[in-house]
Amino acid sequence: MLSPKRTRGALSIDEASGIASEQPAPVQLSWKIKLTAVCVAGLLTIFCGNWINSHVAPQKALVGIILVGVVAIIGDFLACNIPYKVPAVCWVSAVGMLATAPIGPWAAPVAAITSSVNFMPLTTPILAYAGLSLAKDIPAFKRLGWRIVVTSLLANTGTFIAAATLAHFLMHV
Repeated sequence: MLSPKRTRGALSIDEASGIASEQPAPVQLSWKIKLTAVCVAGLLTIFCGNWINSHVAPQKALVGIILVGVVAIIGDFLACNIPYKVPAVCWVSAVGMLATAPIGPWAAPVAAITSSVNFMPLTTPILAYAGLSLAKDIPAFKRLGWRIVVTSLLANTGTFIAAATLAHFLMHV
C-alpha cells in the first residue's frame, strides 16, 4: 500500500490493554550486504539455474546476470531513497520493464544481453521469498477470521490453476 511518508517507527495500540506502544523501525541492510546478496544470487543463478538446469555456459550468461543485478540494485536504491513507501519489488519490476520497454532505443540490446539467462529457474526463489513475506501477515489473517482465509486460499488457487493452464497451452503452441 502507498503511504504518504516513510516513518522510523509506527504506533500500535494493544487491543487488550489499550496502551499505545511504538514498534521498532524495520532493519535497513547496508549496501555491502545488499551487493553481496545480489552477487551470491547472481552466481547461484548462473551455476544452478543456467548451467546445471538449462545447460547454458556460465560465461555466456554472465553479462545478462550482471545486467539483471544492476536492475535489482537500481530498484532497491529507488525503494530506499524515495520518501513514499512502495515495496522494492515494485521498483525493481518498474526498472526492469523500463529497461526492456519498446519505446526506448536500449530495449533490443537489453533483450539480446539477457536472452541467455533462463528466467524460469529464478521464479522458485522469488516465489519462496513471496511466501516468506506473507508469513508476517498471519496474525492479521487471524484477526480477520476464517472466512477471509478461505476466500484468499480459493482466490490464490484459482489464479494459480488459471495461470498454469494458460502457460501450459501457450508454451506448447
